[in-house]
Amino acid sequence: MLAATFAAADAGAAFRYIPPPGPRPSFAMPEHGDPAALGPVLQRLVPKPLTVRFDRRVDTGRRIPRSYGNWESLLHGEGLDHVRHGDEIHVRPAGLDPADAEFVSGRSGRASWRIEAGETLADILARWGARAGVEILFLTDRRYRVHRSRVFEGSFADVVRTLFFGLSHLPEPPAGELSPDGASLAVTHRPTRGGEER
Repeated sequence: MLAATFAAADAGAAFRYIPPPGPRPSFAMPEHGDPAALGPVLQRLVPKPLTVRFDRRVDTGRRIPRSYGNWESLLHGEGLDHVRHGDEIHVRPAGLDPADAEFVSGRSGRASWRIEAGETLADILARWGARAGVEILFLTDRRYRVHRSRVFEGSFADVVRTLFFGLSHLPEPPAGELSPDGASLAVTHRPTRGGEER
């Protein structure tokens, strides 16, 4: 049998707080917004230099009802999941395939981009553009169809360039130009070898 002995504490004893070793998350107030909302809380908890990007279906303004030990438990507790791409954490609702995530700022930063066998280039770019917030101007009457499913990794601009390169063997391959601000992509086609379009 174990016995515990408790000594009466001196009523005048001083209390001294000793902080834990190592860096602690900063809880500085953000410049704007609710400091107890999901977005600001997660940004504070994720270690630097990592940055957080949210799927458009994640309500970054919702208040966090309780505290969490770290950013991963916060995501789990709030029904969210994540994928790390380099120095970015991509947050999405749990159960949503990473390739189906849609980022408000998707035209910059890395993500996974899927194509399915049988899809047309117009359909692929329409889906990718909606995900990245890029307007697609399909200015060609040519119909391009992919024959293999694949997932690309990279920024919107990178994966479009890679996709166009993969179709460059065609007689009149697609060509594209991303506007300087990244807000729109104009898709045309290159003329045939003789320099004249059919």
